[in-house]
Amino acid sequence: QDTGTGQATGTILDAPTNPPQDFDIFSYTMVGSGEFNVTVQRDPADPSTLVPTIQLYDETGALRTQAAGNSAGTASLDFEGAIGERFFVVVSGQSVSNGGDDYILTLDGPAFEDDYADIGDLHAATDFEMYDHLGGGTVSGLIEYPGDTDIFRFEAFDFQTMTIVASSPSGDLNPRILVWEQSVDPTGRPIMLLIGNNDDLNGNTENAGVVVQTNTNRVTTDVNGDPIELPYYFVAVLGSDGQADAGDYELQISFDSTDDHADAGEFDLATQISIPSSTGLGSATGVIESDGDDDLFWFIAPAGGPTELTVGVNTGDTLVPSITLFDEQGNVLAGPASGVPAALSGTIVQKGAKYFVLVDSDGTDGGYTLNIETPAIDDHPNIGEFDDATLLTLNPETGDASIEARMEPDALDTDLFVFTSLAEGTHEITVTPAVTSIFAGMAMTVQIFSFLDLDDPIAEGTSASFNQGVTVSFDATGGDEDYYVLIATDRNLSTTRQGDYTLAIDGQPGDIGDPSDDPGFIDFDNPQIITLNSKTGDGQASAEIEIADDRDLFTFTIPDAERSRSSRVFVQVVTPEGSLLNASVTILDGADEDSVVGFDSQGLPGANANASVDAAPGDQVWLIVDGLGSGTGSYTIRIDAEPEVFYTYYPEGFASPTINEFVSIANPNDFAVSYSIILRYETGDRDQVVVSNATIGAGSRSGITLSGSQFGVPAAGRDFAPYAVEIQSNGPLGATMAHYDFGSTVGDAFAEQPSDRWTFARIEKDPGNVSDFVVFYNPNDFEVDVSMLVHLEGGGTALLVQTVEPLRRGGWSINDTASIVTGLHAATITARATDAANDDAFDGIVAGLSHFDAGAGAGFGLLGDATGGSTFSVVPSITNGDSSLAEIALYNPTSSAASVT
Repeated sequence: QDTGTGQATGTILDAPTNPPQDFDIFSYTMVGSGEFNVTVQRDPADPSTLVPTIQLYDETGALRTQAAGNSAGTASLDFEGAIGERFFVVVSGQSVSNGGDDYILTLDGPAFEDDYADIGDLHAATDFEMYDHLGGGTVSGLIEYPGDTDIFRFEAFDFQTMTIVASSPSGDLNPRILVWEQSVDPTGRPIMLLIGNNDDLNGNTENAGVVVQTNTNRVTTDVNGDPIELPYYFVAVLGSDGQADAGDYELQISFDSTDDHADAGEFDLATQISIPSSTGLGSATGVIESDGDDDLFWFIAPAGGPTELTVGVNTGDTLVPSITLFDEQGNVLAGPASGVPAALSGTIVQKGAKYFVLVDSDGTDGGYTLNIETPAIDDHPNIGEFDDATLLTLNPETGDASIEARMEPDALDTDLFVFTSLAEGTHEITVTPAVTSIFAGMAMTVQIFSFLDLDDPIAEGTSASFNQGVTVSFDATGGDEDYYVLIATDRNLSTTRQGDYTLAIDGQPGDIGDPSDDPGFIDFDNPQIITLNSKTGDGQASAEIEIADDRDLFTFTIPDAERSRSSRVFVQVVTPEGSLLNASVTILDGADEDSVVGFDSQGLPGANANASVDAAPGDQVWLIVDGLGSGTGSYTIRIDAEPEVFYTYYPEGFASPTINEFVSIANPNDFAVSYSIILRYETGDRDQVVVSNATIGAGSRSGITLSGSQFGVPAAGRDFAPYAVEIQSNGPLGATMAHYDFGSTVGDAFAEQPSDRWTFARIEKDPGNVSDFVVFYNPNDFEVDVSMLVHLEGGGTALLVQTVEPLRRGGWSINDTASIVTGLHAATITARATDAANDDAFDGIVAGLSHFDAGAGAGFGLLGDATGGSTFSVVPSITNGDSSLAEIALYNPTSSAASVT
């Protein structure tokens, strides 16, 4: 039965001495998939001494499981089965009384659950969801057992050709499809006309498919002349052999789309409009094809604040558009607003929230452009983002605070700050625009909000004219009260909306008391010192926000260098995954809290706070990390500044009369950079300077030929001597190596960051055909031990170890390494200082691979992966052809299995 349950009775007969034992056999076919139970018990109406036994066999006659009864005369077993499987249940008895023993057999299994209605149930046909802008739709189903059928119905969007195909993803089902349209017979009664019937599309596939002509607005009349609407077409999926076929299928209907975007209500299918966080601007184009058409879009606001939406009409079109804004739940936030153009302005959006925009019309049609303007992510939060407002801390001795900030060119940019009063009395807020040749013409507006009312300002003011500051004052009713300062440009007075300004607060001093009792007390005489690496300009320190309102002070000095220009210094606060700590970072250029030059509390993905400032070599910088709210926990503060000297490396170089080798250098900066190129040889005299203090102009490229076969001798350096290439410069440069050897071209970009670990997903040993060289360079001033663990194809490992001198190159020729067998392998290289006393100064090594395939006439060169791998990667281009071969190699260097999709 479809319920999956059944019951039967029987009798185990007794017999003379040593007769064949009595067995009763039953058949059970699964109508659903899952666990089923078989129970045999004595018949209560005929008390006996039967102790039953159950044996379960499959269709092949194999015994799958069995169960013996207990002293109460009950035997029971459980087993798993799939729909359509047939089992045989054998019942016997361990002891039988005279005359035989009666029993009851009960089977309890999963009920039949049909995913879709059958052909005979047209009234219950499932609506097939198709989307005009996607040109069709797809549904998955299951023919649960031989003879099962599934019926669907759909409506056409227009007079159009539709292709209907059924396939089986698993290959278990050989599908067949039938397609009908509704009509009426001469007496006016509805009938079904078969317009499509197919088993196999062709001899090469079991997929079923038909092409049918469909139309919309199908209406006829009955015998009385009354209209009969016939909107639906019906499609059925069944097995090719109704006695044997069962399995999964995918039914797809496709057609030429007559719409470009999803319609109202189709939120899951709306077209995304990307809003770059740097600009806050996004746009999309569309066409309202006909009366009743509309288009649905969605976007995520990169920052909070007011948004502007406009729909402009294509030249020559008569469209009169309307626009409506929805939140993520589909609730109307603003609109509809119509016009040419249609516009919505001033709705406050929240950072990171999702919004939908519907473009409609008054029945007219035509093309349009939808423009969205939201605030961009900038130095400070925007209007409405009170929870993220930049915190300004008043000096307890003076009641003052100040900060320098910038109004971005984004017309919707605003800046929001918060401070806590120390005492009651008058507080004066002054905003002064910086008057420069670039930013002249900015006028400011200021609004003050109390913590008691975030909707209406308690004070506000506007510059009297552009280039003038504005001062607003109010009376705080006490200490420990939060007040918000909102700053914007005045659109009526400003000739530009971009520029720098200074915000200054002149408040009331507080009760100083013993400052050391305050967890937020900053002692500028005792900061934690962070020492930056002179080679990289990087540094970090770990600390902990121990209690609410705790603050920590750090200081560091920009590495000294023979250059006077300032450069950008980046600071991040990073917390462990899952931490409840939320923190801000304040950057100061002096040892007092009035010297603020940078601040951030919003962060970015992977960092709680992220701020940057300009600083010159030798400048001392102070940082304050402030725990926000009640969260506590550990954190790491990371600093990225320019080093004393910029280093970049490539570990593989070799010169000979038959080799061409070039180093190309690019200067992406807006200033000139001087550089030197040094070859570090593996043996013999270690150093050779081939370029000394050359200059490369801003936005320019340069380079050097290290080996040129056209000259008959190396252009630079020693013949037949392997080396690494090191570039030293007073500014950041990009460099690439191009090496032509063995009839192949290899090379990669130079590396600026050494590492103590490098991985290679593919190395090959194939003497006579392939030559692989794994090389590394030690940029440290001391010896380094380098180990390469090779994971061999087919299992097993090989371990290779070298000690390399300071500023020397080392490596392995894979074909000449006996412990590595012929085949494709992967490897991990690790390095450490030979002398543990140098561990703190150890910067790592740079490792690379050169691969030459003489048989294929191809090769490649690359640096290893210094990150330990990734859980998500993108390959932007894969090309195979007569002159190219693409290959993706995967390597798991960890001790745990990994699932790769």
